Amino acid sequence: MALHAAAVTDVSIHPTGDYAVSASADGSWKVADLSSGGCVLSVEDAASLGSGGFSCSEIHPDGLILGTGTGTSAKVWDIKSRANVASFDVEQPVSCLSFSENGFYLATGGAEGALKLWDLRKLKNIHTIDVGAPVRSAAFDFSGQFLAAAAGTTSLYETKSWASLAQHKAAASGVSFGAAASLLAAAGPDGKLTLYGSA
Repeated sequence: MALHAAAVTDVSIHPTGDYAVSASADGSWKVADLSSGGCVLSVEDAASLGSGGFSCSEIHPDGLILGTGTGTSAKVWDIKSRANVASFDVEQPVSCLSFSENGFYLATGGAEGALKLWDLRKLKNIHTIDVGAPVRSAAFDFSGQFLAAAAGTTSLYETKSWASLAQHKAAASGVSFGAAASLLAAAGPDGKLTLYGSA
């Protein structure tokens, strides 16, 4: 299905499994019905075009809101009303973002090495981790106890104190947790997939 006029930079499957939400460098995000292939909702953010459109996106676990990265801003959208309901100044180009499973937190990765945590209830930055390299990917585990980041190496953090639990030197550009945080998969720019055991 051709929905955008420029590169699609991210896509997420809605929690219902019925829809896909895509974000693009053309400054729009769209909701597509997976059964029909048609676009059922389209939002254009003219303000993002000056920053190259959207760099990343992710659906909130409740399926009601969408997070997007554009330039140095992370934006939160109400999907049904299409309204931009919150914006966070990340202070560096946003390269990735991830919602915690309980829906309380948003993690943003910056192209200059800042991994920032935002409280969605208070709408403020609560912690910043300097990982020392561009953050390519970030992911919370299903329990919300751990946060992983790919920034050249793979780093694992505990979410109560945001303390570093482990760092693996293998090059990584993407991270994803398995069930119950028993497995962490890291995708490498060298074509390798590295699997780490119980967190």
